[in-house]
Amino acid sequence: MATITGMHPKTNHLVALVALFGASLHATLHAAPLPAVDATWTSTLKRAVAASDDAFVVGAKTFEQDGRTYLYLVTQQPSRSNRGAGYCGAGTEDVLRLVEVSKPSLRMVERDSLLVQSCLETIELEDDSGASLRERLGRFRTPGSLWLTWLAHPKFGSVRKEVTVRGGRLVLQ
Repeated sequence: MATITGMHPKTNHLVALVALFGASLHATLHAAPLPAVDATWTSTLKRAVAASDDAFVVGAKTFEQDGRTYLYLVTQQPSRSNRGAGYCGAGTEDVLRLVEVSKPSLRMVERDSLLVQSCLETIELEDDSGASLRERLGRFRTPGSLWLTWLAHPKFGSVRKEVTVRGGRLVLQ
C-alpha cells in the first residue's frame, strides 16, 4: 500500500492519489515500477489534501518546465463545514494547485494555486457536457498547459484562458 510520510490516510481518495503520484513519477523517472511511494509533503499541501473530498492529478502525469518537475493537483473541498445546510452547504471550492516534485527525494511542494470553481465566490467553469470536474480536467493530455473557460469569474469574466507555468507560478494568458 502507498504511504505518505507523516500522514495517515483517512480516505480512499488519498490512497488512490498517492498511487497516482507513483504512476506519474514512474513515467517521469523512467524507473522500475514503484511498489510504494514514500513522499514528503509540505504541511500546507497535507492539510489541503486531507480536507478535500476529492483530489486528483490533472492528466494523470507530471511535466517538466524550466528544469523542474511539476504536476497539477486539483482539490475539491466543501464550501461550508455543515455540508448540506444553508447557503453553499452542498457546494465545493475547487482549487488547481501547482505542485513541484523534487527528485529523487520525492518532496511535494505547492508553488502556486488558483481557485477554479467556488460556490462562495460565484466562480464556475463552463461545461456543456455535464461531466465532473475530474472528467473534464482529466481530458488534458498536454502537460503544462490547460485551457479554462469560466461561465462566471470576478476577474476573468467568461474569457477562455490558457494556464501555464513560468518561474514556478501559474500564469494565465
